[in-house]
Amino acid sequence: MTSKDIKNRIKTRDLTLLVIFLALVAWIRPTFHQSYGSDQSINQTSLDKTQSTATITGLDASHFQGEIDWNTVNHDGFKFAFVKATQGTDFTDPRYQENIDALKTTSLLFGSYHFFDPSQDALQQAKFFLQVTGKKHNLPPVLDVEITAGVDKATIQQNVLQWLTFVEKEISCTPIIYTSTDYWNQNLGDKFNRFPLWIADYTTSLQRPSGVDQWLFWQNTNQAKIDGVTTLVDHDIFNGNAEKLASATCGLNP
Repeated sequence: MTSKDIKNRIKTRDLTLLVIFLALVAWIRPTFHQSYGSDQSINQTSLDKTQSTATITGLDASHFQGEIDWNTVNHDGFKFAFVKATQGTDFTDPRYQENIDALKTTSLLFGSYHFFDPSQDALQQAKFFLQVTGKKHNLPPVLDVEITAGVDKATIQQNVLQWLTFVEKEISCTPIIYTSTDYWNQNLGDKFNRFPLWIADYTTSLQRPSGVDQWLFWQNTNQAKIDGVTTLVDHDIFNGNAEKLASATCGLNP
């Protein structure tokens, strides 16, 4: 074989290897993009999965999420869930009872929340919430406070406190306040420090409200993709271990 033949064979081999390499790249790239991609919600899912291995995680949902496969959620490593029960003085979430019935078949700890309207009668809202939920939760009830509805700060504080103290007395369990850092700073504040706090703060590092040393739950995104839920959903982190979560229950028997 001449040196020219050898050079030609080497060129042919190199060209063949290049074609194979390019074919592999073309096959791998779409697979990688579909699995991880650049979509924020997909990246958030990867973050959530990582957090699930290191912390106690859960989710909260309402009828906006449609039908949820709670057994799939349960088996995917989540430990707790909150579902919307009521809003104002007369709205019951259409999927509340369905969610509660399904959650009872899992090992998830769960609770119910009320979306608070500061412009409506606080006592009527509290009574309506308890009328719908009774004791259908083992985690404490939650008051979701995130709108002002045109009401001034002093009235918001008065109404929120009335709801919390009435529910606490009726079921002998201290409710949780759900709110954002900004809302707490602008409308609530120190007089509510004795109530457990669930903070909505969509950052990679929790920004606690002014004067707050302790928090119970952190809603770190509303864009999570979770198996068993067909839409984007709120993702939450518990501030503690499994034993602390179990001790945070109301001792109720839903």
